[in-house]
Order: sequence, then C-alpha cells, then structure tokens
Amino acid sequence: MAQTVSNDALWEKLLEMEKGLSELAKTQKSSTSMPEQVGLKDKIITEIKEQAHILGKHGDSNYGAINLSFG
Repeated sequence: MAQTVSNDALWEKLLEMEKGLSELAKTQKSSTSMPEQVGLKDKIITEIKEQAHILGKHGDSNYGAINLSFG
C-alpha cells in the first residue's frame, strides 16, 4: 500500500528542518571561538600526518621483508 504526501506537507517539513539546522549552526558558532577551531584543526592535521607516517613505516617494513624473501 503506497503512502502519498502532499507537496505542502513536504515543504513544511523542509522548512522545519532548515530552521533547526540554522539554530544548530548559530549554537555551534557561539560555542567555539575561532582560535579554538584553528587549534583543533591543527591538532587533527598533525594526527593525520602522524598516522600516515606510521602507515608508511609499516608499508616500508613489509616491502623490505618481501624484498629479502625474494633477494
């Protein structure tokens, strides 16, 4: 059994969602200051680089082990 929804009902729901998202965005902007966001961004980038470096070392060690096996 198919359910149908009117366009007006859909638009009303979308407007409610938009209002909620706008309020959420305002709350987030007021809760964290710009320097805190920059600091957090730097921490995240540093962590990603460290993890990539660790993965690279792991790949290098596997590559070395494979080369020793066939060398």
